[in-house]
Amino acid sequence: MSVERPEEKKSVVCESNEMYAAFLLRTIKSLGVQCERVSSAEELCDAMANDSFPFVFVSYALFENNKEMILKCGGQSQIVLLTKYGESISTRKWKSLSMPVHAISVANVLNGVSGKFLYHSGGELAASFVAPNAKVLIVDDINTNLKVASGLLKPYKMKVALCNSGPEAIEAVQSKDYDIVFMDHKMPGMDGMEATKHIRALGDEDPYYKNIPIIALTANAVSSMKDAFLENGFDDFLPKPIDTIHLDMILQKWIPREKQAEHSPEGNSELPSQADLEIEGLDIKNGLFRTGGNLKFYCEVLAAFHEDEAKRIKEIRDCLAAGNLPLYTIHVHALKSALAYMGAIKLSGEAHELEMAGERGDLPFITANNVHFLTKLEQLLGNIGSALPLRDANSGNEGKHLDNKQVQAVLAKLKAAIEDMDVGEINQAADILQQAACVDDAKTIIRKISKHILMAEYDEALVLIDSFSFSASVE
Repeated sequence: MSVERPEEKKSVVCESNEMYAAFLLRTIKSLGVQCERVSSAEELCDAMANDSFPFVFVSYALFENNKEMILKCGGQSQIVLLTKYGESISTRKWKSLSMPVHAISVANVLNGVSGKFLYHSGGELAASFVAPNAKVLIVDDINTNLKVASGLLKPYKMKVALCNSGPEAIEAVQSKDYDIVFMDHKMPGMDGMEATKHIRALGDEDPYYKNIPIIALTANAVSSMKDAFLENGFDDFLPKPIDTIHLDMILQKWIPREKQAEHSPEGNSELPSQADLEIEGLDIKNGLFRTGGNLKFYCEVLAAFHEDEAKRIKEIRDCLAAGNLPLYTIHVHALKSALAYMGAIKLSGEAHELEMAGERGDLPFITANNVHFLTKLEQLLGNIGSALPLRDANSGNEGKHLDNKQVQAVLAKLKAAIEDMDVGEINQAADILQQAACVDDAKTIIRKISKHILMAEYDEALVLIDSFSFSASVE
């Protein structure tokens, strides 16, 4: 990810949201482009005088309210409108970016590359193609990230398998012919780079291991990292939180052409509703945008995040108390992307600052800020934990009544899907169980199985499925 002739792309940013403005300013500078920030339409006009800024990034609301004045002083500057998710743009004359923006999207604008808009009119993620015969492996130690990645791949109708560690990835790759592997590059124990080297080393026996596309999943995808990834066996990299345009580009590039088929998604006239979901500390619209635009799936991701990070808080405290700074850094690195997926942008930024402090060995900064960060994280988890059960209680989505025999049939389908690691079938069967009004003796175990599926704890789910089938057959 780089900008061609960055010295010719000097930019100015005019965005009233402090957090978004700082993030965009940092992103543009990380691409090697000079960038300045102004705070008003008047300051913007002064900055644009004499065509000194080839690119102008301005919030859509400010532009609309001062359009005549800005256009008069604009000269040859290329105007890029900064919008919020779901905000309606009345013109196609200017390019636009949805905030908070991804580095790949900014680079595309500065390079004059037009990315395909991957959201249909309903606000949910669409796909430029489908590949039902393609097999994908996603490797990440964070269940929230696995949940989001598999959800973003769902429109492509590919067979998706998930695992949580480098050793699991090596074993999985040896058991199945995958078309592509998305590998988190920073994991506890064996990291993604080491796992990738192990996989490539198997190529002495079978060229499949040399040729399988392995894509680095990374929250540090700056241009300077690209060579490091390529030198360590990766074929490409995908920044986290995942940008749908970049994801589509990666899939089109690496999924075999013969497995790609045309797809025309059916649009929906309404944006996803969020009227019954409001959580302090989260930008719900932003979280929806980052997780594919589907409110039900976003709530599932929130539940996975709530479960994941409650455990991680103790791990963070323990490794810091033990003086294990490298492991501490890995944990806050993981939190950075997970928080961004949820829409907790400010807290994600604080995780990034702690990660950078860990990288440079700045223990005084960590000591001064870690307690405050974890306190706010615990508050956010509490807010999520309070909001989700209330939403479920008010949703009124209880479905068809299932007796024990019908429950067993769905569980048999779920078990087969887990054994085949068919994530699409797993989620479909789990949805039927979650929405069904089951008989009393099935409700408790169904809730437990659903929780394990949500957290991608498939072995634990299989144990419960077998125990239910056994107890039901004894009756």
